[in-house]
Amino acid sequence: MIPKQLMMYIIIGGGVGLFFGGFWNGISAMVLIWIAMRFEYFIRTCYC
Repeated sequence: MIPKQLMMYIIIGGGVGLFFGGFWNGISAMVLIWIAMRFEYFIRTCYC
């Protein structure tokens, strides 16, 4: 199941991408931002 926040990023990225470059370019950019945010959260909360 896709997390709610990721789904919103996909929808926003697709909408913005329709006007600036392309649908899939917008989605991929927003998903990469989401992955970076999740990775940063993981690094900050990891007690390694």
